[in-house]
Order: sequence, then structure tokens, then C-alpha cells
Amino acid sequence: MSLALKSGDRVPVVTVATGTTLGAQVQSQVSSTGREDREDPFYLVDLGRLVELHQLWSAALPGVHPFYAVKCNNDPVLMQTLAALGCGFDCASKAEIKSVLDLGVSSKVRLQKGVATMTFDNEVELYKVKTHYPTARLVLRIRADDPSALCQLGVKFGCTVDEGKKLLLRARDMELCVVGISNEASPYLISMSAATPRTRRCSRRLSRCLTNSSSSESHSVSVSTSSDIGGGFPGTRDSEGFFTHLTDVLKEGLGRYFSGRPELKIIAEPGRFFACSTHTLAVNIISKREVSVTTPNQETTPTFMYFVNDGVYGSFNCILYDHITPTPFVVKSPPAGATVHASSLWGPTCDGLDKICDSSLPLLQVGDWLYFPDMGAYTVSAASNFNGFTKPMTYYAVSEDLRQRFLTVWNSELDSGAHFRLPPPPPLHRDNVDDDDPQLPLATTDRPGCCDNLAAPPQELVPVF
Repeated sequence: MSLALKSGDRVPVVTVATGTTLGAQVQSQVSSTGREDREDPFYLVDLGRLVELHQLWSAALPGVHPFYAVKCNNDPVLMQTLAALGCGFDCASKAEIKSVLDLGVSSKVRLQKGVATMTFDNEVELYKVKTHYPTARLVLRIRADDPSALCQLGVKFGCTVDEGKKLLLRARDMELCVVGISNEASPYLISMSAATPRTRRCSRRLSRCLTNSSSSESHSVSVSTSSDIGGGFPGTRDSEGFFTHLTDVLKEGLGRYFSGRPELKIIAEPGRFFACSTHTLAVNIISKREVSVTTPNQETTPTFMYFVNDGVYGSFNCILYDHITPTPFVVKSPPAGATVHASSLWGPTCDGLDKICDSSLPLLQVGDWLYFPDMGAYTVSAASNFNGFTKPMTYYAVSEDLRQRFLTVWNSELDSGAHFRLPPPPPLHRDNVDDDDPQLPLATTDRPGCCDNLAAPPQELVPVF
């Protein structure tokens, strides 16, 4: 079958038998006759997996509307599928906005002709806003430091709680309108055990900041009808248990801090959750080198260096930028009992930095294929053409059992966010409560003229979770 994109192009999609392994799917694509260069690397995208992931998200966070982070992977078929599923889009540049608008889903983009709300974390930004957009609605971003997070956002963004209190006072003196506080510690964590304390630390940090700034300094902060819990959700095929654990913690926090707010829209910015496991990368061995290594007991053993046609300047940039350790699999299964050897995989460029990973592999030959699952997030979107190597081609597939569900979604026109509404808060049990959690005061703006540009009066003071 083929799919009609909003751009007018048509994309072929292969239907595969239910239960077909990734290795068999890659081998089938390798053997197909429709590829221009049969040795080039390629991506195999599982569109049915995308439908399953959306169902998982809706079940785990039924009141949270996902805005897909376009920077993660801007594949047009992936994005048009997400648009049909009702997702919004998180865009960070004119080019990303255009890529979404080109899909014909402008009604599903959180975009206004004039950007009314923006974040700040330093005094310089306040002066810029005062000069160029004094009626803007501002959100103070609090620094989130978490040693268990793989990506430390706090080294670049956010202010400390004490700095935030001073900035709130400075904004008040400049007659600028602060409508909320943001705190995002990416839940892209190393271990499940870190998720619960991390999430609660963020809540307490926000609560302390809001309490101190509003009560001791007589400066109130209000929150608009939309709050963002950020991104960084795990996306590998083996992380669904971790995702469920994490969302259970988030739901408890959302129910605790946002109950009684039916007008409030909770959004998130997942990227890797939707993109990571949908993509499998296949690479071809283009050269091979045997190196003898002497062991501590003076024995000589062979190791093998395999050079493949994609590397860290291409899809595997995720090793450098996203802290990924890729795992290779052999497309053609070796004979039972085959000896495995210490091996290393290298990219095709002339740079010695272009190393993919170390692994234990059976003896392979030039022309053999390897594949890497979970390669859809922050891979091809940041790949370059260094040394003249082109980016991998992309092919699409859907399993028989998900084919009809996918086609139903693809041909639908959903109203973005219509089915994402905050459910009633879950019951709060005593064992889910931190004894040192501060109680939040309710506050409204007490200065005449502050936030006069708001269409509605300030809301109650609640933390941006």
C-alpha cells in the first residue's frame, strides 16, 4: 500500500506478517529490488508501533496532551501520523514551524501570530522584554538539578530559588506581568528508583519558591490555563515498565496539585517516547580488520574491527550528544554454537573519533548486515554529510494486526486535544504524602495594573508541576 502525504508525495508502506522479527524485516528489505544502492544504510520505520505508543500514552497519562518535540525526529510520515492521532507539536525554530505547517495541520499547532507567553531566568531577559514586548506574559524558569538525569538541563537554563525571588521583585518593579513558574527536571533518568524522589523534589522546590515569594515579599504569581510538565520520557522498547512507574508518580502529583481545576490544560513535550522505538537502523559492513591482542597470561587472541557505512557523524551522533550506547544485532543468525569474538564497530569517515561501540560478535564478512533497534530519537535529525556520506534512506512498514488501526488513524481528522482532558484526581493515600511538603497558599494579584493585558483574571496559585 502507499500513503498520500499532505505535500502531495506518496510513500510506499510494506505490510509484514504479525510476529515477524526485526532481523527478518531488515533482511526482507535488504533483499528487495526497489533500493537504488543495495549497500546503503537505511531506516525501517514501524508505523504500527507509533499507534501502540499513543495508546500507551493515553492510558498512562489520560489528562496530558502530548506536544511532540519536532527536534527529536522530523520525519514527515511520523509527524503526520501523530497529527492524525491528535498530538500537538513543540517547535523551537521557524524551520520546525514550517515543517509542521507544510503537513497541513496548522489547527493542531500551538502557534499564535504574536507569541504572548515566554520564559525568563535572568534580569537581561526582563530588560529585553520591557523594551520590545512590555505586555508579554512571563514564566519564570527555576533551575532543575538532578544528578540521576542523563541530560543536565540546569547547566544551561533556569535560576536558583533565591535568584527567582529577586527576579520576581524586579519584574514587579518593571511592571511586567509574571503569570507562572516553570520547573523541568527531565525524567530521562538512569534508574527507576530516582523517579519518585526527583519528582517530589521538584514539587517542593516550586512550592518553597512560590510560598516565599508571595508571602514574604507580597508579590503574587498566577498561573494561566495551561501548564507544561516537559519532556524526556523514555522511549526504548524495554523501558515501558519504567515509563509506567514514572507516569504513576506524575499522575499522583497532578492529582494532588491540580485537582479542582477543570479549565486547566496539562501538556507535555515527549520526543523520544514516540520516535525512539519506531526506527530500526540497518548498516552494511564495508571493511574489516583483524588485530591480535596479547592477554595478561601472554596468550594471543584475535579481535576484529568492522567498518560500517554509518557512524558518529551520521545517525550515531546520539552516542556523543544523547549518551546512547547502541547494541548491534546480526541480520543473518550465525550457526548454533558459533564462536564469538571481541569486536569493535567503526563508522566510515577518516576520523579516529568515529567509533560506534565494542561488542562480542560472531565472525563476519564484508557485505554482512547489522541492525540497531531504538534508533529513532536524536539520530537522523542531527546527522551530517561529513566526508560526503549521505544520510540513510527511510522505509516504512506496518504489521498485519495493526494495519487497519493505522489506516483508520491515518485517514482521520482529529481535533487536536479534544480527547485530552484532566481526569478527576486519584485518591491521595497517606503513604503517598511527603511529611515535609509545604502547604501552598492561595494568592491573587494585589497590585493595580499588573497583568491588565490578561483576558481573564489571575487564577489561583498552583505549582507548575
